[in-house]
Amino acid sequence: MVHPTRSTASSPRRTERSTPAPDTAARTDPPHCVSRCKAPPTPLMSWWLILYTFSMLARYQPRKWSEALDVDKSANAAALEYALEITLEVIPHLVLEGLDQEPVLLARPMAF
Repeated sequence: MVHPTRSTASSPRRTERSTPAPDTAARTDPPHCVSRCKAPPTPLMSWWLILYTFSMLARYQPRKWSEALDVDKSANAAALEYALEITLEVIPHLVLEGLDQEPVLLARPMAF
């Protein structure tokens, strides 16, 4: 039985282009592109990905997140705590760099 809204006639096939269209050949991708970029992600994008992953783990797997942060049980707890601590200092500067499009030098006092 044929569905009343579907046509039984075959639709014409599209042909795939092996070379880009002339109007898009010289186009440059924006700095936030994902699929065709060859440049590595910016530090802000990398931090966003790390923090997003942490937030998903904390929200959907709270028991595993708590275990990962337990210094007595997890070998990764110190690294996670350090990453979360440094985030509070780094992210505001990276956002400022992104908004101003100028590098911001971070000065961190030496820890003894």
